[in-house]
Order: sequence, then structure tokens, then C-alpha cells
Amino acid sequence: MPTVSSVPKLALAVALLGSGFAAVLTLDEAQSFRWGGNTDAERFGALVAGSIFPGLSQDSYEQVIADCLGSLNSIYASTRTSEQRRQLANACRLLAAQGTATMPSFSFGWYAEAKSLTVLGDMPKFNQALRWSQITGASEEWIAQLRVSLADDFWADLNDATRTGNIADIKLLLLSPKGVDFIARRYVDIPTFRERAQAVVESLPKSSQEIFVGHVQRLANRL
Repeated sequence: MPTVSSVPKLALAVALLGSGFAAVLTLDEAQSFRWGGNTDAERFGALVAGSIFPGLSQDSYEQVIADCLGSLNSIYASTRTSEQRRQLANACRLLAAQGTATMPSFSFGWYAEAKSLTVLGDMPKFNQALRWSQITGASEEWIAQLRVSLADDFWADLNDATRTGNIADIKLLLLSPKGVDFIARRYVDIPTFRERAQAVVESLPKSSQEIFVGHVQRLANRL
């Protein structure tokens, strides 16, 4: 047993160990926000090389994965060969899969995996990942907006389950102030989206329908 005189030293050692561990974690988390260099080319290369290591938190995973998707959508990426873009998409997919493996409810990770799989052309796995995002993030409006846009871009490739999830995402957004504006903008700007959105709108209470129509009219009057 520790003596009375050794207890303070033991406590201090434990405290220092704890603070050191916290410092390592803090550094690890911070590194995830400074990876890959400053230019699009440097980030592209770092991602393809697999030299990106997210921190332990969901926030750090979100940041790194979002940056990977941003790189995939960048002008620089559009100038690369199809094979190079596939390599980057696979790097994004692996990062997302790493996140969902440790955090199965990580809805944004499932979304990012789905988006990466569209570049890789694996539509069955795309549907699986998108469906998991719909399930795990059923009430997360900002991810629902991303999913609605992605589903709309690849509507012909959706299976029945992901189409049902898409309807749920649209309904979720129609019932929130920010979400209804997002859906109204897509309704005005994208003719192919209107029929699907209209069917969901008509299933809502009259008061919600009127709010949506008001948003559409205001947006249309600005054109």
C-alpha cells in the first residue's frame, strides 16, 4: 500500500499522465485539420497516397472526409484522368468506411461512402451505404439535404429501399423552416425533381402545404 507521503506524488503522476494523454489526443485531433498541404494538388496526392490519419473524434473524421469529398469535386480533380479520380474516390471511400466501422451510427460517413461509390460505379454498394445513412441519420437535416441531392443525381440507380428513404428525407425537410426552403429551391430550379417533391407535399397537412407553396411563390417571383 502507498504510504501517506507517497500519495501526493502518486496523484501528481496520475494527473501528469492524464494531461499528457490529453495533449497527445489534442495534437492528434488538431493534425487532422492540417493534413495534406495547402494546394489542391498536394491534398489530392496525400489522399491518394493514403497518408491521411483522422483523429479519434467524429468531428475530426467529418472534417477529413468532407475535405476528401471537396477534393473529389474540385476543379483540379476534374482535370485528372478517370483512373486518378477513381483512386481519389477510393481513398474517400476507405476513410468513410474506417469511420463507420468504428462509429456505425456515423451517418455522414455512410453518405460519403455512398458518394464515393458513384465515382467507382458500384451502385449496389452505393444503395447499401446511402440506405445506412438514411437509417442512422433519419433526423439530421443537414445530412438529409446532402442525401436528397445525391439521390436526385442518381435517381435511376436507386432501389426501392433508398427511394423510400428519400421520401422520408424530403418529408423531414419539408417540416422544418430551413429544410422547406431547400426543397422549394430545388423544386423551382430542377424540373425533374418537381413530380417527386409534389407527391410528398400532397401527403402533408394543409398548413405545411401552404408554407411550401408560399416559399415556392417567393422564389419564383425573384426569377
